[in-house]
Amino acid sequence: MKISELFALAIVMSIFYFLLQEGMYFFNFSSFTFLHTFRFLNSFFLRYMISFFLMVLFFFLSGILLQRFWKYFDKTIHYFLIAGILFIIENFSLKTRGLLEEQGILQSEFSLFFCIIFTSTLFFYSIHYVNLLEYSRNKKEKNK
Repeated sequence: MKISELFALAIVMSIFYFLLQEGMYFFNFSSFTFLHTFRFLNSFFLRYMISFFLMVLFFFLSGILLQRFWKYFDKTIHYFLIAGILFIIENFSLKTRGLLEEQGILQSEFSLFFCIIFTSTLFFYSIHYVNLLEYSRNKKEKNK
C-alpha cells in the first residue's frame, strides 16, 4: 500500500471515528467527547483539530508499523484482536487522564469499545484488502 493511500485511509477512518464517537455523546450513549480533551485550550475548534490530527497520526503510524506483518494477518479475527489491544490502550489512557466520567462508565465503555473496535477493524481490513489486490495484480502480471 502506498503512503498516500495509507494517509488518505487514516484521514477517512479518523473522520468516521470522530463522527461515531461524537454521535454516541450527542445521543447520550457515552460520557466521552473530544470536547473534554485538551482543557487548557479555550478554543473548541482547536481542541477538535488537535484531537483529529492525533487520531490521523495514530492510524497512520500504526498502519506503517504493522505494514510488514500484513501477510501474517489473513483472517478478520486477527484484526479484531489488534483492535481489542488498541481499545485497552486507549481506554487505559483515557482513564488515567480522567476523561471518562465515573457516572455511566459502563455505557461509555461499551460505546468506546464499539467505536474503537469497529473503526480499527475496518482500517486494518482495508489495508489488508488493498494489499491483496496489489498481490493478485502483481501475480497476474508475472503470469503473462
